[in-house]
Amino acid sequence: MKLLSFIIAAFAALVSSHATAQILSDNESYSRFELSFVSQMQKTSASGFDITAEESPKGFAIGFIHGFKLNAPLLFFETGANATFTHLRDTQGDGIDYAETTGNYINVAIPANLSIKLQFTNRLQVIPFAGANLKFNLLAKEQVDAIGYNEDINFFDNDYGYDSNRFQFGLNIGAGVNLFKRLYVGYKFQPDLVKFTTLEVGDVDIDSKTSNHYITVGLNF
Repeated sequence: MKLLSFIIAAFAALVSSHATAQILSDNESYSRFELSFVSQMQKTSASGFDITAEESPKGFAIGFIHGFKLNAPLLFFETGANATFTHLRDTQGDGIDYAETTGNYINVAIPANLSIKLQFTNRLQVIPFAGANLKFNLLAKEQVDAIGYNEDINFFDNDYGYDSNRFQFGLNIGAGVNLFKRLYVGYKFQPDLVKFTTLEVGDVDIDSKTSNHYITVGLNF
């Protein structure tokens, strides 16, 4: 949470330093529909071992954001909802060592951000933001196919031995640009502070942590 406190303090300093004539006043609340390309990072590590594995599902997200004007120059509170759909296809080895993992994941997230709307011209606004993100995991399934071995895994089925979190709390950091007031283009990074899943194998805990990168286009109204 020190990172979030630092970013909020930096936002406040930015507001003070830029509340001059070159920043045009725009105190209107805003709403936006968003469509994003998503790259998810799943990093798995084992306790007591210096070994990590990474997987990177790709997909898309659709969402809605509303910015409420706060009683401070240029400052807004953002919230809304975002649904993310990602797919994994990972292959390793060849011949008798060949293995393929496929997976599908769905989650819904609710952000809570502080944002600053910096309007430089009537056609250009820059909106940096930072805050928290609450994510609810709806689906997480994988299928492993190898020579002589096949397995379907449901991370939320206790029969598989995984201790997975339906809810994950994390950060939400990014910035966007409004062009001609209607068009939005932006980027955001969502690192989860709560791990996704744990699998106990004897005395070893295998943990999986997640984070997401979003490249977004949106329509303001």
